[in-house]
Amino acid sequence: MSKKIQTSQKHMNQNDRVVIEKRLDLSVSFRAIGAELGKDPTTIAKEVKKHRVFQEHNKFNEKPYRCANAKDCHKKNV
Repeated sequence: MSKKIQTSQKHMNQNDRVVIEKRLDLSVSFRAIGAELGKDPTTIAKEVKKHRVFQEHNKFNEKPYRCANAKDCHKKNV
């Protein structure tokens, strides 16, 4: 980047991570989040990649990865 970003902190704290999470929920770009926190956008992207967690979305009482044609299908244990 052409502009140098001045920060007094070397690491991100919990408050910074909360701000990142809220902004990502609002679909704000890494560049805008970085400008708000005074960090480089790459730092924000690395922080997200480092601490992301994938959650399996599952409806109540349904098996995960259930086929749409499971009731009519004759193949088992595939």
